[in-house]
Parts: sequence; structure tokens; C-alpha cells
Amino acid sequence: MTLPGPSALVLLASLVLGAVPPPHAVQDVPPVRLLDDGARVAIDLANVSLESFLNASRPVLGVALQWEPGEVAGITLHQSGLQRCERAAFRAAFDTVLRGCGFLTWIDPAAPTPVIHVFSPSKSRGQRNLPFTPPMLAAEHLDAPPLQEAPLYTTIFTLQHAAATEVKPLVAAFVDPLVESIDTIDRSNQLFVVASQAHLRAVRDALAGLDVPAKSEDGLAARVTALEKQVADLTARLATLEAAGAGPP
Repeated sequence: MTLPGPSALVLLASLVLGAVPPPHAVQDVPPVRLLDDGARVAIDLANVSLESFLNASRPVLGVALQWEPGEVAGITLHQSGLQRCERAAFRAAFDTVLRGCGFLTWIDPAAPTPVIHVFSPSKSRGQRNLPFTPPMLAAEHLDAPPLQEAPLYTTIFTLQHAAATEVKPLVAAFVDPLVESIDTIDRSNQLFVVASQAHLRAVRDALAGLDVPAKSEDGLAARVTALEKQVADLTARLATLEAAGAGPP
């Protein structure tokens, strides 16, 4: 009697078990990868976990990343289409993706080696969850590069004519309520704003039209109407600038 060879036995076992071994294993493509000898970055975030995005971003950023696993667990990114940007612009794109999920980034200037901290600043019991204190940034210095880089800054705007409590809801559209805030200091008629530098500039520009003398009730009504249009225009401009932060397609 002639016994079947090894190949026949493997085929017979596969047929009995109802499984045929795959010819080749398919290698997963990372959601963030370098192109053109490292000059450009490809970003593909269609149904990608936030943790996978963070892990794939490490070699592109060239620095360590740190985050709380429990904060990013279960979060999936749903951005269709392959995006590309220059490697030098990837950090801005990286921050834009995270901000869309309610996360900010921060590098501790006192650390011996650079580490990008990824954290969720959402409020708990009325307190913001920040690993740092937002540096003070004077209103007159909002157009200059800050001495200390941070995702959020604190600026106090002193109003000369309009009441801070009345102006606050008009400029609230320029800040992200999940991570930023506007409070009033009634005794000194000031706005206490914690926001990104770009959002602080938008608040400042809006206040330039809001904090003006009102000569009459009719004049005040006309001013409010004009300012509502200005707020809408500034909001649209700010949204365009933030969308551009993800880099060109």
C-alpha cells in the first residue's frame, strides 16, 4: 500500500477542518507614515483608533508622546480620504486632529528631554484638567510669538465703555467651550479669557468694535446689529484658519 505524501496530508487536513491557509499575510498600513524620503507625511484616519494614530505619529514627530490610556481608549477617528502635508507642518496637523477629539498637547519646558503630553482638559467638578498653568499673555502682545509655548493662554481684557457682562455672550462664539473659557471680573469691568492665541486674537478683534461709546439707544441697537455681523464674519474666518491647520490635501 502506498501512503500519501506530506503535501497530500496537509491538503486533506485543510479540507477536513474546512480551512485553507492564506497564501500571504496582509501587512497593515500605519495611519500616519512618511513619504518622499521623509519630506512629506500621509495621514489616513478612516476608522482608526486614536491610540493607533498616536503610536504612528511618534516616529514622524521624532519625540516621545505621553498620554493616559484610559482617556484615549474607545475613541475612533472617522476622517475619510488620504491627506498629505509637509513634515514640518505635521505638528500643527497633529494638534488639529487631537483638538477635534477634545485633546490638547503640551511640552513641559522644565523636562530634561522633550515629551509631548496629550491630555483631555475637560472640566471635572468645575475645574479644568490641565497639567500646567496657562501663561499670562498681555492683550498688546497677542500678535507676537509668546515667550512660553502652550496650548492655552490667559489674557485679561479691560473694557472702557461696554459692560463686560453684556459683551461676554457676544464674544463666546470665538472660544471652544470644551477646553476654553470666558469669565468676567465685575468690579474692574474685565474679561478673563483662557484660550489659544488664535482665539484670543479673535476676541480682541471683536472687542475693538464692541467696546465703543453708545450715544443713543438707536445708535446702540445699530451697533449691536453691525457687531453681530462682524462676529459672524470673524467666526467664519477663524474656522477657515483652523481648517487650514491640517495641511493641504
